[in-house]
Amino acid sequence: MRPRLGVAYYPEQWPRERWETDGRLMAEAGLSVVRIGEFAWAELELAAGTFDFGWLDEAIDVLATCNLAIILGTPTAAPPAWLIEAHPEILPVRGDGRVHPFGHRRHYCPNQPAMLDATRRVVSALGDRYGGDRRIFAWQIDNELMGRCVCAVCGERFHSWLRERYGTINALNESWGTAFWSQRYDDFAQIPLPELDPVPFPGGFMAHAPNPSLALDFRRFTSDSHIDFLRLQADELRTRITVDQGITHNLMGFRFPEIDYHRLAAEIDVVSWDNYPSLDRSARWTSAALAADAMRGLKDAPAWIVEQQVGPLGWEILRTQRRGQMRLHTYQAFAHGTELVGYFRWRTARFGTEQHWYGVLDAHGGVGRRYRELSELARELSDVGDALDNARPIAPAALLHDYDSRFALQVQPTNPSLGYEETMQRHYEALFASLCDGPYDGVREMLAATRTAGSCQSQKRR
Repeated sequence: MRPRLGVAYYPEQWPRERWETDGRLMAEAGLSVVRIGEFAWAELELAAGTFDFGWLDEAIDVLATCNLAIILGTPTAAPPAWLIEAHPEILPVRGDGRVHPFGHRRHYCPNQPAMLDATRRVVSALGDRYGGDRRIFAWQIDNELMGRCVCAVCGERFHSWLRERYGTINALNESWGTAFWSQRYDDFAQIPLPELDPVPFPGGFMAHAPNPSLALDFRRFTSDSHIDFLRLQADELRTRITVDQGITHNLMGFRFPEIDYHRLAAEIDVVSWDNYPSLDRSARWTSAALAADAMRGLKDAPAWIVEQQVGPLGWEILRTQRRGQMRLHTYQAFAHGTELVGYFRWRTARFGTEQHWYGVLDAHGGVGRRYRELSELARELSDVGDALDNARPIAPAALLHDYDSRFALQVQPTNPSLGYEETMQRHYEALFASLCDGPYDGVREMLAATRTAGSCQSQKRR
């Protein structure tokens, strides 16, 4: 496992004459992987079936000339305006009945037929063009799958999902215990979609609490819907790409509670995830470590981080990591079995919702402190690369993790002190700290160093 560093880059957002400069600076900083394309649907498909790959061909040429291996994203996380105009039914319906509008991202329902047709078209076109291109190192499907939709199509698909799961309505009634409150169903079509609001704390009482079995199965169904959507894209790609091109998807670490990542991981070749230590105010020094171990455990294989915080970030309110934490979090990731750390992003955006998510370079594009720190980190890693070849993390203990249990506790959490994620975090910390008393040299020193350089929030608590 030789460490590799990479970065997310958006050539469609920058002038063509800048691409060579960016590629050269990436290579000079010690980066070897670049991810592109995952939000570029409107630039790739100008209208239904009308594609423009010229700019992407040119970007790949420029980056590959700089010896950068390319992860190419399928752009389905951001359907273009022309598709929404033609098929407004694609927009997902939130739990409160409001339609998620165009103008952000993830504005689609993964069960809508028009979305599935458009997805097949753009993914197959990309696969046909770049499936044999040896410069493409891997494919990333979509971006951060998430969301629960309650549109009419989801209702119909949910009924079909229940019919396949239970076989007969009598079997469902028996399993759900619908004799309670006279909730017996005579037909699958009678089954409503559940309330999706989180259980309120303090208090913990919902006047319209759903049947817990209904709410649990709907969460399973939504998870399956996203996995099916990913599988559709993976199937389209696998018939078109070479065996050397792996397929991945960027998961969101341990704390993301909506999708069964164990089942999703079975559909991809490599587990990737996104690591933003400052984004979660409740995060502490073990949060990223638990996430790294959990993601590696999904396939019991080295994982990738394709987005890692490199500077200040935020949409409305910015949160800033301390100097040196980029280096700390990178070493932490490699220590927990990561083989690729890709930073988000190369250059701070000049516009859009994420213009305050700072990149390796600031918006002006000049070399600054973060670039110099990254270059120095890359030089350090080149010196220790041989020592990490075929290295495996020490794992004398394991935590069993079950998404069905998480889904069930979202419906009936019973007590705030029994929160699933927090309970797992406390057990993880106790097990990790116990290594200090064991035979593993260096763990005590690493633990002390990590605590010293922890997040601003964790240092304030201490």
